[in-house]
Amino acid sequence: MPTMLPNPVWSGFAEGYRNNRYIADLVLPRVPVSAELFECDYYDIPEFLVAPNNEVGRLDRPPLVDFKASQRQFRTKNYAMDSPLPQFDLDLAKAQRQSKITKYDPEKLAMDGIAELHELARERRVAAIMSNPLNYLPSMQQVLAGTSQFTDPASRAKDLLIAIMDGMLYRPNKMALSRLAWTALRSNPQIVAAVLGNAGSEGVATVEQVAKLLELDEILVGDSFAAISQNRDPSRPAEMVNRIWGNDVALFYSNPAAQAIAGYNQFTFGYTARLNGVEILTFPDNYMGAGGGQVVRIRERCIELITGKFCGYLLRNVIPASTPFSMDRVM
Repeated sequence: MPTMLPNPVWSGFAEGYRNNRYIADLVLPRVPVSAELFECDYYDIPEFLVAPNNEVGRLDRPPLVDFKASQRQFRTKNYAMDSPLPQFDLDLAKAQRQSKITKYDPEKLAMDGIAELHELARERRVAAIMSNPLNYLPSMQQVLAGTSQFTDPASRAKDLLIAIMDGMLYRPNKMALSRLAWTALRSNPQIVAAVLGNAGSEGVATVEQVAKLLELDEILVGDSFAAISQNRDPSRPAEMVNRIWGNDVALFYSNPAAQAIAGYNQFTFGYTARLNGVEILTFPDNYMGAGGGQVVRIRERCIELITGKFCGYLLRNVIPASTPFSMDRVM
């Protein structure tokens, strides 16, 4: 069994890799844990809503307040991906670089490719979590239809969103939605009228304008696409592709001080607990082809968690369902 040790330089590149079309890190930010098995505290919310009479006399004892927490144990999951490189390709590329024929580096290209696919897979996971009704309280979600959908000219999107946020226990500071849902919201007549001061029939609002109108810190627009099938099959002439972020709007409170540490839990909708960060490993594979080769592996040990359902609200079907489309392979 070959020794598999992280490459510190390449791991640093992978850790810093970002695709600006992805919003997963802004929705469920990565926070460190010290071990694969870790514990988080879950507090009884009503205890934090009881305001005791804390007036005391000169010799009275102040009232005792005991914050009881139930500890839940979690284990990070393993996410990994390999890119095999035949030794012949590596030797040829090295010789060509030394001869200044090319700067092509198969290992660097493999690292970039699997780093992109690793983040794409995470984007899909986070989008699925944020659109899952089970991750919200039953009273903190609703389904839109007909004239209430943002695409309908009669929709009063501003009034609806403000009413929802005013009714939440923890007022949201972020909104996450797809590009199509954002286009519908920014061109909704009531939103346009409120932002631009016209009748609402002309113009569109910007992210900054709508965020200011709704008093949100961030509006996060997911632009990414992915093949519906998660099994790579180069023999297929085409792939059915769909948007990763669908037809819903997630409103949630994200606490930048939240940590995955027992006894330190800060109220937040969720985060990603992870061990050690993104790592790149390289190791030989003597059974590859006729001359062996090298394997470039990316791995991350993490788990996406929803720790405060009461901090989120799911608005479903804000736009009509989008249709997947076929993307032909380039042969």
